[in-house]
Amino acid sequence: IQDYPEAPKTKYVPPAEDINKVILAAGPEDTDLIQTLYHTAARISEILRLKWEDVNFEKRWIRLWTRKRRGGELQEDKLALTETLYGILKRRWDKRDKEILYVFHNPDGSRLTYDQKSKTMKNLCKKAGVKVFGFHSIRHHVASILSDSGKASLGQIQKLLRHKRSTTTDLY
Repeated sequence: IQDYPEAPKTKYVPPAEDINKVILAAGPEDTDLIQTLYHTAARISEILRLKWEDVNFEKRWIRLWTRKRRGGELQEDKLALTETLYGILKRRWDKRDKEILYVFHNPDGSRLTYDQKSKTMKNLCKKAGVKVFGFHSIRHHVASILSDSGKASLGQIQKLLRHKRSTTTDLY
């Protein structure tokens, strides 16, 4: 069967000002979530899956788990903590209920799901008065900043985004 022709879609990458306006419009929990996404360039599913056992304050890294690899099995990647991210996670650690496994969780301690957070960015964008963008757009924003700065090679950006192939990074 022959495919219908498709018009290419341009991915919307929000400017830094819009991301900052959304952060200002967000409550403390969503601010921490957005900042964590920004400082890791992670996928929302990876951050919602983040457990305290995946955070190492002493060695200053976090372990993210992804299924976005060939075969779909869960694989880990370690990322260094930025100062900002260290501060956010340390504050959450100090205030946490020791019985709760997840960094970002429901009031009952269970893991947040994407479905529970799916409308968050749309609502925050509207509240902030900016063009609507999603969690994944933050990842694109971070990649485009690095690319536009000329200070990071494609390989370095690929490593940050944790892509196995540079062709995937090229799409960003």
